Amino acid sequence: MGEGFLTVTLANGSSNSAAAGTQAGCDIFPDSPSLLSLPLPTGIGTVDFFGVLDIHAHLGSDCGAAGLGTGTMSAVVNGAPGNAPRLKNLKCSGDPTEANLQLSVDAPGEGATGELFPIAVQVRNHGVGAAAGVRLKARLPRTAFLQAIKSTQGTCSNDGDCDLGDIPADEDAMVYFDVIPLKKGNLLTQFQVLAENGGDVFDDKVKNKTPIMKGGSAILNVTVKCKGAGGTVTINPNGSGGMTTCTCPDPLDATRTTVQCIEIYDAMTTVTLTEAPTLGQFSGWTGDCTGNQATCQATLDPAAANPDKSVKAKFKP
Repeated sequence: MGEGFLTVTLANGSSNSAAAGTQAGCDIFPDSPSLLSLPLPTGIGTVDFFGVLDIHAHLGSDCGAAGLGTGTMSAVVNGAPGNAPRLKNLKCSGDPTEANLQLSVDAPGEGATGELFPIAVQVRNHGVGAAAGVRLKARLPRTAFLQAIKSTQGTCSNDGDCDLGDIPADEDAMVYFDVIPLKKGNLLTQFQVLAENGGDVFDDKVKNKTPIMKGGSAILNVTVKCKGAGGTVTINPNGSGGMTTCTCPDPLDATRTTVQCIEIYDAMTTVTLTEAPTLGQFSGWTGDCTGNQATCQATLDPAAANPDKSVKAKFKP
């Protein structure tokens, strides 16, 4: 058993249908009809086509032994002459527990600094078997802040890794990322899916490059760094007019020594940052608050040539 996938590129005026079959000497299950078909809309665009195939051998065929058939999908596109579909090789396995996971990423075509950039990632199992121990790993650049992450099943950590558990055949899991771009330029993101039996018909990685424009807000980027120590930085006011406390991770956990807090200001605001050690002592500020003073002030002005501020507070044992 295996799964085939192809993308058909349509020209203006394309119509009728696309069909997928197998190489000569092989059959698709069930025997009749031996083709799967997909209606094609009229117009310019692309249509994805996939199906679960059971290739089995006949005497004298070139498919190999029963259960070990290999083949390549073929396609017939009616009404779209000169538009050759892009085909992906069909890979077959005699193991009915094999899954086929596909990643799909839905994100805006462009974004702006300081504004929410939502990303929805679908992990779909096209079968045949259930996918076991599915994990999704997100790689986000330092120029983006992961504000929130949630999934329809399993659990996700703040670093963008999700343990999605098992995904039955013909079902999917969704993961939603709320990202805030911090810099102009291209936002480069990468997502990877792994499973004990994920299959290899579809690519296990998806990369996105999205242009990010200058937004209309000022961004305050506060990093609290501690190793063998602990402390907090109070941000007053925060982007909503209240107050935020940015607290260092567990000082006894050497794997988590920093925490990042982002605030967005849409009008000129003077912010007071106050440090407070909880274990050890305050070591000093760097960035836009460089020095050893207990508190500092930073003015965030969206209209300024360089509106954003970056501050790091360091605590030591």
